[in-house]
Amino acid sequence: GSIETKGLASPIIVKLKKDHYEVILGRKRLIAAKLFKLDTIPCFVIEVSEEEMLLMIAADIRDSKNQNVVELSMICSRLSNYYGYSQTDLAKLLRISRPQLTNVIRISSLPDDVLLDVSLGKLSFGHAKTLLTLPDELIYKVVHKIYEDNLSVRDTEKVIDNLRNHTDYYSQEKTLSTKYKCQVDIQKKKITFSFKTKEEKD
Repeated sequence: GSIETKGLASPIIVKLKKDHYEVILGRKRLIAAKLFKLDTIPCFVIEVSEEEMLLMIAADIRDSKNQNVVELSMICSRLSNYYGYSQTDLAKLLRISRPQLTNVIRISSLPDDVLLDVSLGKLSFGHAKTLLTLPDELIYKVVHKIYEDNLSVRDTEKVIDNLRNHTDYYSQEKTLSTKYKCQVDIQKKKITFSFKTKEEKD
């Protein structure tokens, strides 16, 4: 049966926050109920910490058919930065590989308007991953080209490879990589040097 005629089959989950309730699980159901102008819906009020709430939302996204990778990225970043969860812990929680979890977390470093496009499904997770090594000014150039030419992820990777060979930004990476004999990744706010062994690093 429909929400309009039978209401919600399962309750939404909320927590009391000062003078209002914050929805933990069931935001889409709440929006649907409002669209159908339902007067009441079933609801559970629970007391949970922010950490517990984030874990509940992460598990709900994990089990959802339509995952919002941007929301998941921000939740994982919060759990990692504020509550000390390792990437191994989070990968186990989400039942994904650690490299995949790393990419999920890194997505949150993209500019806000690009993140909005990913959240809305205008850009795929695959497209977003290809943009992670670019500075903002090149991100916008590539995103514009993705839309303009309807580029696949593979085509986008080719465009970025071409940029690597024709911009000063990437010549800096090559210079540092040659100097220190390691892989260098220059991003907006950091430079990462990756060595094959601890001895090379030392």
